[in-house]
Amino acid sequence: MTHGRVASAMAEVANKFLGVEHAVGLDMDFRDSPDIMLDKAIKVVKESNQGKGCIILVDMGSLVTFGDIITARTGIETRVMGRVDTLMVLEAVRKSALTDQSLEEIVHDLENDSKGYGISQYNTEDNNLSRVIITLCITGRGSALKIKEYVKNKIHSERKDIEIISIGFMDEDINIALSKIAKNKKIEAIVGTINPEFRNIPFISLEELMKGSGVKKLNNIISEKEENKLSEIINKDVVFVNEEYRYKDEALDDMVKKLINGGYVKEEFLLSVFKREMLGDTYLKGGIAIPHGDSEFVTKPTILITKLDKKITWSANYEVDLIFLIALKDDSKKYFEQLYKIIMEQDVLDKIKSSTSKDEILEILL
Repeated sequence: MTHGRVASAMAEVANKFLGVEHAVGLDMDFRDSPDIMLDKAIKVVKESNQGKGCIILVDMGSLVTFGDIITARTGIETRVMGRVDTLMVLEAVRKSALTDQSLEEIVHDLENDSKGYGISQYNTEDNNLSRVIITLCITGRGSALKIKEYVKNKIHSERKDIEIISIGFMDEDINIALSKIAKNKKIEAIVGTINPEFRNIPFISLEELMKGSGVKKLNNIISEKEENKLSEIINKDVVFVNEEYRYKDEALDDMVKKLINGGYVKEEFLLSVFKREMLGDTYLKGGIAIPHGDSEFVTKPTILITKLDKKITWSANYEVDLIFLIALKDDSKKYFEQLYKIIMEQDVLDKIKSSTSKDEILEILL
């Protein structure tokens, strides 16, 4: 559940990527009141529950509080996680559809995974809250103040909206102090000598800070900018411009063959791609297709990009002129999420479709 039309798009991608119908996207219109949205959510939970409960992934605000209310009114067990993104939806759907894990086990795994994404399931307050960085030291506030000054000198000078608060382990109970701050401020990151493991908020060690990697990480966090890692898996060898295909099958055959010849996938990958196509549509709005095969046949993760000279029919009522053949391992889903965020921007999509060379496409994506 999200404000705007994000939820339905993420659910669509997760279902198509995994070939299931487990995700249900519920978009909150900006004219909807929380009560209206709650009624919609209760209806969806009742219709979707298969006896094991429902995981409710939300973005922020009042939606975070719906879980307990829904359980109280319906008797259906629910768990809520905030700051939802496409990768979280993918993992939640994969675990619920393809494993025997319980509701608690899935949520526990998602919470652990979210630490690696810099996601806080609690930090879902209104975006208008003032933003802060916490500096702390085990020896007390004096050392924490020194870390504060160091951080202040290292973060982007234009960030005047970020307050830095110092806390000492020896001076007060850290969890209580952080909880008080979190009530009316948005804690973006914690920097210091020891990780308090507070609400999955990103932690940067003093050692990371001194080496420089922590400074970059911190600036990325406060700039709300995620490091683009697509360059790790996409290069000129997997980008093709103005390709001519008459049929979908012809395109898939040729594209997979290119991956096989490049050592990216095993020959069995081709059959797995066609099997996946039989499970359900891999078409996305905007004339995009995201075919993909089994990760077990991937030897070197990549995403092969083909911009077509002319549109081809992908399914009964849809034509595409841009194909992303996804060949990723189970631990490589972060790349797909980054790609998805990029291509869902209409202006970016238009630029890719109007490009005339591999270099242009790489410049847009990377």
